[in-house]
Amino acid sequence: MYLSRLDLHGFKSFAQKTSVAFSPGVTAIVGPNGCGKSNVIDAVRWVLGEQRARLLRSDAMSGVIFNGAAGKRPLGMAEVSLTVENTRGVLPTEYTEVTVTRRLYRNGDSDYLLNGTVCRLRDVLDLFIDTGMGAGAYSVIELSMVEDILSENAADRRRLFEEAAGVTKYKRRREQTVKRLAATQSDLTRLDDIVDEVEKQVRTLERQAGKARTHARLTERLRRLELALAAHDVARLQAERDALTVTSREAADAAEAAGARLATAEAGLEADRTALVASETALSERSAALAAHTDRVRGLDAERRVEAERVASATRALDRLASDAADADARRAALAADAAATAERLAAADAEVATATEALAEAEAVRTRTVQTETALRSALDAARTAASTAMRAAQEARTARDRTRDRRAFAEAETARLRASRADLDAAPAPPEPPATLPDLAAAQSALDAATAARDAARDAEARVRDAEQAARSAHDAARAEAALLDALVGGGDDDEATGMLRAVLPVVTVAEAVACDDSDRRALAAALGEFAGALVVGTSAEAEAALATLRDADAGRVTLLVLDRVAARTERSTPPPGATPALSIVRTSDLRLGPLLSTLLADTFVVDTLDEARDLARRFPAARFVARDGSWTGPGGAVHGGADREGAGAGRVGLREKQTAAADGLARALADLDDALGRSAEARAAVALAESDRTRAEAAREAARVADAAARTAQARREAEVAARAGERARIDARLAEVAAQTAALTRALDVRNAAAELVARGGPGIRGLVGDAIRVTPGYEAAIAA
Repeated sequence: MYLSRLDLHGFKSFAQKTSVAFSPGVTAIVGPNGCGKSNVIDAVRWVLGEQRARLLRSDAMSGVIFNGAAGKRPLGMAEVSLTVENTRGVLPTEYTEVTVTRRLYRNGDSDYLLNGTVCRLRDVLDLFIDTGMGAGAYSVIELSMVEDILSENAADRRRLFEEAAGVTKYKRRREQTVKRLAATQSDLTRLDDIVDEVEKQVRTLERQAGKARTHARLTERLRRLELALAAHDVARLQAERDALTVTSREAADAAEAAGARLATAEAGLEADRTALVASETALSERSAALAAHTDRVRGLDAERRVEAERVASATRALDRLASDAADADARRAALAADAAATAERLAAADAEVATATEALAEAEAVRTRTVQTETALRSALDAARTAASTAMRAAQEARTARDRTRDRRAFAEAETARLRASRADLDAAPAPPEPPATLPDLAAAQSALDAATAARDAARDAEARVRDAEQAARSAHDAARAEAALLDALVGGGDDDEATGMLRAVLPVVTVAEAVACDDSDRRALAAALGEFAGALVVGTSAEAEAALATLRDADAGRVTLLVLDRVAARTERSTPPPGATPALSIVRTSDLRLGPLLSTLLADTFVVDTLDEARDLARRFPAARFVARDGSWTGPGGAVHGGADREGAGAGRVGLREKQTAAADGLARALADLDDALGRSAEARAAVALAESDRTRAEAAREAARVADAAARTAQARREAEVAARAGERARIDARLAEVAAQTAALTRALDVRNAAAELVARGGPGIRGLVGDAIRVTPGYEAAIAA
């Protein structure tokens, strides 16, 4: 993978569209200061995703857009395209040539493109990750980055080493995975909240659904009861109508009989008119009888009208029931029509689904054919690109091989001339001088140096051990001092409220938690046993308590709880601990004997157990006592259970602070004494090392003087013998080398001829060029030996 081309338009000083081609080999950009060389590096860094304007030598990202010059207007956009050859498949993509483009507009809009397709910055970063290319990778090195690498900033060097080693990708994946896990955890938390809320809504809806079902059941029951009541009313009204019909018929018969009787009476009256005068008295009586009969007829007629009205009312009730039955039949018919329409719509929807399914199948077939066509075209394009690249590489390889062969032949000819000159100089050189007769002895000087070196090394080892002891003592002293300072700050009220802090500043007061101590495994249990009195301040007398309260009232600094020791009486009775429980008073340690009565009062009837379940069980059996678990949970009279997360503060975090402070002060004193002793021993060891070093220096100087004398004598002797042998060997080597170089020169001359012919064939682009070149190389005798040499 290497850079192929860089296209710039509107980026910094490149107002016109400019292309920089990176040919195989080394490409250098040369020019005076200010001509824009560094802008090319900035363009490479910018197109690879650099987001820091400072590293682009600009105050803002819009500063990379061409801002105008004499005779040239400012541009509204900057664009840089970087083309990378991916012939070896280093980049995770199927393309052999990848072009990355970045555009920036003056309104702040920005685009990234991969081979002309719009993408995200993340896609560009993921493409080049772990390849050595990137905005901050080691492939783009500028002067400031060289200074950073050579400086003492280990983080920058580590980043470059990790990028070169190929672990940056995995670190970034780990960071992204951690972020995704955190986001997933947040989503799960939110999902739990949503599930809880939905469950609440479901429970509410279940209640509402139950009420709705009850309402529907009662409504259906009411409808059935109303229908039954209506049927009962219809039956009753029909019976009343039948009875009224019978009564009406009887009244009609009576009226007809009365009419017949009236006709008979009228006939008798007509017959009796002739005897009207004679029968006046009888007629008056008959008239009275007729009037009475007429009244009766009228009464019967009135009863008939009443019965007719009753019949009409019953008829109207029957008509209303018939109308309700007709309405029910109409609703039943409407529902049947709706069901038929729904069935028709369902059938139409099934037909539409079948049609859509067929269309989808056809579209999938078209898409498959399109993808196959695109794959074939892309394969053809890749094959064409591969063929072109192969031809270019073949031409370049032929030219490179020819140049290399020519250079090797020139080197062989130069070496032949040099060897002949060396042979002439060797023949003309004078004979070596005779060495001295005596050789000095180095045994005594070397023995003295070895003894001094051993003494020096022993002194250095002792100094190293003393220095390690000094460093350990210094570390222990620093740790003890830091611990003492931390405990002093905690005892001094590092997390106190305003009132407690003010009292600590003016009075020697401590809290109950600070004044007592216990084992680390019992700290939470003791804090829970003390309860709200763990943060209460302890004073000796009532006068001190009054003074403290007066100070708080004068400063309006809040409220505190004070425990006065002279007002607390020790409890003499002791409760018998239940089986499996430990009295809370037995786990407490304190160096102040005055706190005994106070602790016996605060921890009366309080016992420590291992778990909260044991505390609950014992609380049911001993309701008057209080039981505290070792994790800080407790239960007592009343059955309430107290627990939760431990809060460091006036509770478990401050238990035993005074004891820890005293122990820390003692440890600091011991560490200081150890440090002073280590410093003294370190000074003595350094003096011993200096003395041993001085002795060794003198012994080494003596040995060196003896060695120089001995070496001078031996060298003179060996030089003469070596020069004689060397001249003979050099003469033979030069002769052999001359013969070898002559053979190589001849072989390289033949190979150069073959390379020239191969280069001409490749330049003409004939078929089978690489095979012809390979055959020509293989048949050239001596070529492989010449290349190896």
